[in-house]
Amino acid sequence: ATASNSASGLGGVIIEKSRFLMKLSPRIRRLESDTVKCLVGRLEELLVEMRSVMERQFHDDRAPPDEDDDGIGRGGVHPSKERERQARKRRKENLLLMIGHCLRGLAL
Repeated sequence: ATASNSASGLGGVIIEKSRFLMKLSPRIRRLESDTVKCLVGRLEELLVEMRSVMERQFHDDRAPPDEDDDGIGRGGVHPSKERERQARKRRKENLLLMIGHCLRGLAL
């Protein structure tokens, strides 16, 4: 009789937990949906920004050197242009990192 009582008590606890979770399920689905919408929106923004960075880099790499460029700096590159390249490189790395985070969030 004791085993039967403990089994029914355990079954009651499981049923109660199941009911609790069933009440939460619409909220959970809504939260998941909102999260996916937010991540997809953010991912789109990041991809547009990445395209812009890549297009600027492509344009700068193909542009002829400035006539007034005095060739100062590393490898004949003007220091301000080198700083711009480094800043763009850092921005590109940050964008890739954020894109990766968005994709991981969507994979969950």
